[in-house]
Amino acid sequence: MNVARDEAAGEVTMDAKALEKKFDVSAEQPDAWAEPFENGEWPEEKTVRIGRPRLADEEVRPVTFKMSVSEIKAIDALVKRTGRSRSQVLRDGVRRELAET
Repeated sequence: MNVARDEAAGEVTMDAKALEKKFDVSAEQPDAWAEPFENGEWPEEKTVRIGRPRLADEEVRPVTFKMSVSEIKAIDALVKRTGRSRSQVLRDGVRRELAET
């Protein structure tokens, strides 16, 4: 096992055996992991999604509207109390209204 340190450059160089020992991954495993992905057979539960979680299973679009300053202050107070975002508070209100009609 060969590990070389270059303190001046802040680098550590390891041979394959040192990498296998440190990360518990053989040299062959990354290729084995890549094969199903490259063949379009990657399981959904192993898919990593980057970014915010989806809001819906369909396309979403922004909606903008005006409100009075006092209403906005009341919404912001609710946001602070509940730990939700302003958008989430407004979405929840619209969904409640739609469910009642």
